[in-house]
Amino acid sequence: MSIGIVFKPTIPKEFSPQVKVKPKVKRPVQVSWSNLDLVKLINLRALGVSFKKCGPLLNRSMAASVAAVDSNNLYGAISIRRNELIKEILQ
Repeated sequence: MSIGIVFKPTIPKEFSPQVKVKPKVKRPVQVSWSNLDLVKLINLRALGVSFKKCGPLLNRSMAASVAAVDSNNLYGAISIRRNELIKEILQ
């Protein structure tokens, strides 16, 4: 009687419940926005500077600028500052 080839599966250690695999990706250090930086961002946005250009001007990324406006709810402040600049020009 011939048995032939016997398949014996091996499971990688990463899938074993006994071994905990640590994630290889480290999160970047989160730098909070100072009030001065937020005021600069408000003024730049009121002037119509795009987020793509605001980021490098403030030594941040474009996504960080968008997140700062959204998380701090600066839309109203930007609108008010924009209206103030328009009034200054028209006087």
